[in-house]
Amino acid sequence: MTRLERIFSLFVVAICAAVVLPTVANAQLRNQNRYSKRNVSDIIKRLENSSDTFKRDFKRALDRSILNNTPREDEYNGYVRNFENSLDRLRSNFDRSRNWWEVRNDVEDVVRAGQPVNDIINRLPFQRDIERQWRQMRNDLNTVADTYDLPGLDGGGWSGGWNGNPNYPGNQGGGWDDNWQMSRPPNWAVGTYYGVGPRGERITLAIQSNGRATSSVNGQPVSYGRYYRGLLTFGRDSATLVRTRNGLDTVSTMNRETISYSKQGWSDGGNDDWNNGSRPPNWAVGTFYANSPQDGSRMTMTITQEGNVTVVMGNGAPSYGKLNGNTLRMGPYSSRVYRQGNGFRTVSDTDGQTIVYTRY
Repeated sequence: MTRLERIFSLFVVAICAAVVLPTVANAQLRNQNRYSKRNVSDIIKRLENSSDTFKRDFKRALDRSILNNTPREDEYNGYVRNFENSLDRLRSNFDRSRNWWEVRNDVEDVVRAGQPVNDIINRLPFQRDIERQWRQMRNDLNTVADTYDLPGLDGGGWSGGWNGNPNYPGNQGGGWDDNWQMSRPPNWAVGTYYGVGPRGERITLAIQSNGRATSSVNGQPVSYGRYYRGLLTFGRDSATLVRTRNGLDTVSTMNRETISYSKQGWSDGGNDDWNNGSRPPNWAVGTFYANSPQDGSRMTMTITQEGNVTVVMGNGAPSYGKLNGNTLRMGPYSSRVYRQGNGFRTVSDTDGQTIVYTRY
């Protein structure tokens, strides 16, 4: 290379450095001027400490759920452990760094590890304290991510008690809003489903493969909604979807109110007339108690004179059904009801499981 060529090469390198270095510096300093290292350190420390408590409480919640002793329980606990470990690494590397921008890759790893945990919390029904813990951690994590010019985790959507609530009809009569964001639902969620609301109202729910959804209560005009990233939203209110044996459950993001849906409609093909219903016998009207055969938790069932049924398990959210004659329907499941002592027993039509309810 001649002397002139060397000079020209050095000139090109100098020009590149003049362009690139200020760009990098600006990227680093833009948010460093908004947050001090102490600010970021406090948030990361709070996140790392919170993750220990969250991991413990999350594990206990799964131990008390139907996922206990299943491969899915191990999988979910593994996601939480990975998230906690990534936070441990972030805090350790951050404390050792002289320039807090150096740990940007570690922050990115934490966000990536938190994504499956966020999906689980948004998709499945958990106790409110678990959701509250995760909501605070997600807010802190998103603040840290924003500090490093990184995208954070999606939130839980709008809150509300949708689940077919006629007080929140969504977009009636006008079709779907072109500005709505939609995503493809899982295959098991696509189709038309039938459920019973908290006042015994009959709900028809249809979810399309493109994310569009419709709902009709007692044959009233159709409401329009949408599915997006695990949430089914109508108007101001949303619910997560949980797959069941014969259909799906919607779980309100506000109060955990749960409604079970089946593809079978309201009639199982027998002589039950679910349109007209029937008045339950006096011995079946009132509030009754039983112990869950799964985990021994307290079950409370209330039956009105119109045959509307509400069931609460432990401190969980209510589920709704209908008693017609001696047939109890809870979403896709049905049982026969027989008088026993000062209460009754239910016998599942699916597996013959028997539960005894008493008034006291």
